[in-house]
Amino acid sequence: MRAIRLQSGHAWKAEPGCHILLIDSGAVRFDYPTDWIVRSTPKYVFVIDRYPPEDRCLLAVSWRRVPIRALAMSTAALLDRLAPFETRPADHRGETIRLFRPPLEAAWTETRFIEPLYGDEVCTRMCVARADCTQAVFLLDYRPGTESVVDSFWKILLDTLVVGEYLEDPRTGRKYAKRG
Repeated sequence: MRAIRLQSGHAWKAEPGCHILLIDSGAVRFDYPTDWIVRSTPKYVFVIDRYPPEDRCLLAVSWRRVPIRALAMSTAALLDRLAPFETRPADHRGETIRLFRPPLEAAWTETRFIEPLYGDEVCTRMCVARADCTQAVFLLDYRPGTESVVDSFWKILLDTLVVGEYLEDPRTGRKYAKRG
């Protein structure tokens, strides 16, 4: 991952108090609070609110191109298939919430489970988002009692989320390549 210097007169606009995270030239884009920390690997991007051990929540983002036949399955059905219920037996699962902002389609849910190593309750929000043939998965883990921080961040993420809008030049934010 690298930070880039924007050209003067660029078209980017972030929510107040936020930066824009652009992954893989537009595969995924969303705003996050300016004081949060971003780290990446070739397959994942992580966003945390504080450095460990003071962190309260961690977002992991993965993305990929999917074949056109994969679009036949709704994001809600895909969420059910991908949710880590076998490895993290949920004590509670919330309703599936769907979001349509064409061409974006997304579905998310929240689960609560007991973390086996320490016996602490952990909350997880999982979201599957897709536009055209690009799909992203978001996994947000947090501890109970931090809902105000998480709810605010989650709202910003969902309100500003764009998937599959690839850019020819991310420094300007203007020239769009073909969607994907």
